[in-house]
Amino acid sequence: MRATTAFNTLLGLEGVVVEDVGFADDQVKVAVRLRRKKLLCPVAGCGFTTRSRVDTRPEDSWWRSLDLGAWKTIVTARLRRLDCPCHGVLVEQVGFARHRVRCTRDFEDLVAWCASKMESR
Repeated sequence: MRATTAFNTLLGLEGVVVEDVGFADDQVKVAVRLRRKKLLCPVAGCGFTTRSRVDTRPEDSWWRSLDLGAWKTIVTARLRRLDCPCHGVLVEQVGFARHRVRCTRDFEDLVAWCASKMESR
C-alpha cells in the first residue's frame, strides 16, 4: 500500500486527495488537493460558487491536524482565490476546516472535548 493511500484513509478528510507525504523531525507533512472544480466562498452562509478564479495563492495553506502517535500532523494545500460579489477576493473554502482557522475540524473537536472534560478548580 502506498503512503498516500494510507494517509487518505488515516486522515479521513472530506473532499481531498492526498498527493504527497513527507516526514521531518517530529512532524508529518501531508500535501492534499481538492477534488471539486467549483470554488466555494468560505464565509459561513454565503453559498456563492464559481468556476472562475482570480489566481492561485503563491504559497501553500496549512492546518494542524490530529497527531499520529508522536508525530505532529500538518496538512497543506495550494488553494485558489475567488471573487465573491458580497465578500470580495477570498481563498476558497475547504471542507475539513473553517475559514481563517489554522486547524482541522477534527482537531478543533478534540480540543473542545478535552476542555469540556477538564476539572475546574
